[in-house]
Amino acid sequence: MRVRIYQLICIIIFALPLAANGKIVSLSSKSGDLEINGTLLDFDGRYYSIESEYGHVVLDSKLFVCSGDGCLGNFTETELLRISALPSLNTLLVPALIDNFARLAAGSIEENVEDNQTHYVIRRGNREIRIELQQTSDAIAVQNLIEHRSDLTLITRDLTKDEADRQQQNSHQSIWPAPDSAVIALDAYVPTVSRNPGQTSFDVENIASVDHVALHTPSDFSIFGVEVSDDNTLHSKPSALLEAINTDDGEIGILPFSQMRNVQILGLTAPCGSLPPISHRLIKSRDYAWSTSIYLHITDLQLGPQAQEFIEYLSSPSAQRVIQRAGFVDLTPEVIPLSSQGQRLALSVQTGNAEQLIELQNLLKTLEGASRLTTTLILEDDQRTLDARSNSELVHLYRFLGSDRHDFKEVLVLGLSGTSEKTTLTETLDLVSDKIGKGLINASGGIKSIQAHSFSNSFPSTCDRNVSNAPRIEIWAR
Repeated sequence: MRVRIYQLICIIIFALPLAANGKIVSLSSKSGDLEINGTLLDFDGRYYSIESEYGHVVLDSKLFVCSGDGCLGNFTETELLRISALPSLNTLLVPALIDNFARLAAGSIEENVEDNQTHYVIRRGNREIRIELQQTSDAIAVQNLIEHRSDLTLITRDLTKDEADRQQQNSHQSIWPAPDSAVIALDAYVPTVSRNPGQTSFDVENIASVDHVALHTPSDFSIFGVEVSDDNTLHSKPSALLEAINTDDGEIGILPFSQMRNVQILGLTAPCGSLPPISHRLIKSRDYAWSTSIYLHITDLQLGPQAQEFIEYLSSPSAQRVIQRAGFVDLTPEVIPLSSQGQRLALSVQTGNAEQLIELQNLLKTLEGASRLTTTLILEDDQRTLDARSNSELVHLYRFLGSDRHDFKEVLVLGLSGTSEKTTLTETLDLVSDKIGKGLINASGGIKSIQAHSFSNSFPSTCDRNVSNAPRIEIWAR
């Protein structure tokens, strides 16, 4: 017998915590040249974890024939998935995603509440997954993830460097790469007034004195670029905020865009005048200052196939439709014709110097006949790495461009930055262009070319100083 354990078949785990059940199994490779005997430690529905003469090994059940009491078919395949999420996400969004996932999987779903904690059981034949929802703050949600008390965390921010370091320190050795954080949905904060029909706008410069604020989590207040003051009353629920502004005439409230139902939204103004009205496009394109992202952080432990299937589902078109119906903003790209960029062009002309106006002319010649897509990529502080939202948006961009729905033939990867950052950004543009090309390899669309162009930031997206002027990469197509 060859003592050769194939990398694609057998994975040796040195510190993976497993629950032994004491059953002896014998696994023989379907090629017939490998047999491993040992005590079954765990089975997640696809992979057998065994204590064998080679140590702890994990074997793919699709590549081996199993004999013994612990083999596939001798027990129900069950999994547990624990999700820590903010209360505002657990109210509607997460349950809607779980329900839709169960329906698409043709499974039955059962909802139960025990000790004020909701859990769902999805059954498909002899397969079963129990999904437990843990409703908590963002800090505790991250702590649960680091200490392996939850498998997924849904919050409105990325992990801090300290949190990421602690998660890595607390991780187990594995040949599987640590999963990347992802963004599954977007939201934003908008001003509203209840009993003052004469007021239709709100100056972004007055955010520090706003009366009432309802946030997904208090840490989101940093989005506004000011500190919480005694003038701000923070509400844990949008309903409490609405009750407050309904009581007093002229009281201003800030609510999540996802919660804006039957209320009057105020338009935003800045020193340069009125800003574009809030919309899905404005939030997706990062042209709205007070936007936020729903981050998915994943445990470093290996999850079962049903749990992995749920994670993959969260970036699917079906999940994006559920996200939109729940009031949040999905990541599916939308098309913004150049003709709809009039306010932006006017701002560029009004604020540009002679050199910038020449650059603007060259930029517009490059964009002739093209439309902007809402996909806008931002770099991390190193100016080379895309942030988590950008990487998530690229997945949806591949699907969008590959569908051939708009008959696009060319993709323009447009880099906008300061002069000092132009060289670094040019290198990143080439990497992004290469990523898009690889993402479209198996697509059925008609994309014939992908071009990268770098310009100085002579084409600002807005005059709102709260919108970052950091280097950005816009995707255009024609």
